[in-house]
Amino acid sequence: MIESMNDLLMRLKTNKSITDDLYHRLLIDASKVKLPYLYFLPDVSIENKISMVPIITSAYSATWKIGKYLNDLLRPFVNKILQPTTFR
Repeated sequence: MIESMNDLLMRLKTNKSITDDLYHRLLIDASKVKLPYLYFLPDVSIENKISMVPIITSAYSATWKIGKYLNDLLRPFVNKILQPTTFR
């Protein structure tokens, strides 16, 4: 998976579809990739009921860089759209 993602990035860079800077930001170093993992935290929001909330941690996974890039790219638009409905 990592190799195919890096190959695609190289093709995009070669075709001038992405900049050199973006290529290097998204390039995946296989030696630094960590597997995502799942853990559970207790949900104490409901009185007299015990339940668990699943949490998936995917920092430094194979798709972490592209996810971070998309979040950084889309966050200003999302914030602008949600601003009228957000209480502070």
